[in-house]
Amino acid sequence: MDKKSAYLKLMLQQYQEATGSKGILDITTNSGIKELADWLYKRNKIGRMYTSYLDYLNIKFAYNDCAEIGKGAYDTVVKKFETSIITPYDVDIEGVDKERVFVAGFEVDNSKPYLLKGSKKISLPPYVFSKLMTQNNSDINKWKSLHDSGNYSIIIGNYGFTSDKDMDKKLEQIEEFTKALSMDNVVYESDTLGDIYFTVVATKNKVKTRIKTKIKTN
Repeated sequence: MDKKSAYLKLMLQQYQEATGSKGILDITTNSGIKELADWLYKRNKIGRMYTSYLDYLNIKFAYNDCAEIGKGAYDTVVKKFETSIITPYDVDIEGVDKERVFVAGFEVDNSKPYLLKGSKKISLPPYVFSKLMTQNNSDINKWKSLHDSGNYSIIIGNYGFTSDKDMDKKLEQIEEFTKALSMDNVVYESDTLGDIYFTVVATKNKVKTRIKTKIKTN
């Protein structure tokens, strides 16, 4: 499966989980394409509000010491900022300096973050990125060890409509993750604004100053 198809499949999965749709949306039809596009547009709009929420909470994410993990053109929230993007889904990401996009998978192993590029596993020391953020709740189990190491700050959040079928699950995942953290230097908030919800947990560890460097992924 090519990258574009894999990313579209992921977006369809998220649509299905949020809407509770039991059938697979047929995006070979005009109506199917329109329905998905409308949903993605609304999600993108809430994503912009989410970054304002982080700013309101004084959670620093918009600078080049931070990298967003696992997002693509339709669900990244950091396009207009200095934040880097680590993703295998680099198709159609427009308006972002290429130097900010690292085309790779990501994993946490033994309290350290790594880029995955084919058979290569590339270390991400804290002087490259001292902050890592994600809105992918399913991938956060090992992120606690990043916080516990004292070398990285983490930002894990989510947002959507209060009518989303997967809202309770996402809120519970982040709440349970937060309970497992040592509570020093931790910000945890959940709020609603009309029919929209936001939730985030962020840690503020003392980390080394970022050194501008290039990571070779080829």
